[in-house]
Amino acid sequence: IICSICNAEIPEGSLFCLKCGNKILEKNVQPELTSDLEISESFEDQIRKNDLQETEGKSNKNPKVKNKKLTIILIIIVLVLIAGTIAGFLLYNKHLSDNKHLSDLENQIKISYNTKITTAIVEISEGTMLSEMMCDTLSTVWHDAIYVKRNDFNIAIATQEKTWKDDGTVKKQNDKNIQVKTVMEQLKNPYKGYNDTYQLVLNLYDEYISLYNQSLSPTGSLTTYNNDIKSKEDAFTTTLNRIEVIMPDIKSKLK
Repeated sequence: IICSICNAEIPEGSLFCLKCGNKILEKNVQPELTSDLEISESFEDQIRKNDLQETEGKSNKNPKVKNKKLTIILIIIVLVLIAGTIAGFLLYNKHLSDNKHLSDLENQIKISYNTKITTAIVEISEGTMLSEMMCDTLSTVWHDAIYVKRNDFNIAIATQEKTWKDDGTVKKQNDKNIQVKTVMEQLKNPYKGYNDTYQLVLNLYDEYISLYNQSLSPTGSLTTYNNDIKSKEDAFTTTLNRIEVIMPDIKSKLK
């Protein structure tokens, strides 16, 4: 429709021109004269009507837009939840794997320390047996020199010591002592749960060293020597029995 006043294009069904406010008459009918108030009010009504139509048009489109946005938001939330679940699952598996690795490592360390402490006990026991044998031999030689042969016991003891050097007994005893010291060095900083056992092994080592020294360098009189050897042997046996209570498997390792 073309306004007859200002020639502006007017939407179909409009009662007034949106540009000049002229009232739109039916076709081939001349425009009626209207008051400025009527024109103004009618014009405002037309504007409100057009605004209402535009608003309704927009409102008709909004549900689709809102639904689309809501769908996108829901998809994002679902993806975030899925990603979070996967990440949590991966972290949980890693945690289990790390714990298993740590558990396996600790178990290996424990087994290794148990092997070392077992080796130390065996080496100390073997060294002690050799020392006891040498001490018993010295005691016999000492006794026979005094009460049987009536010889100088110092010469008899020195002769026996030379025999041991010649046949390799002293070297064997010294080599064993080096092995014992080596394994004892490896027991420092005991693994958790082995503190008491380690202390017992230290006591066993001290008793062994006393017998070792007496086997190579006897001191005191024959009586004090025999008493000292007997005391050290009893202490060693008592300590070893206490270790066997804590480590029952050690019995099968000892000769």
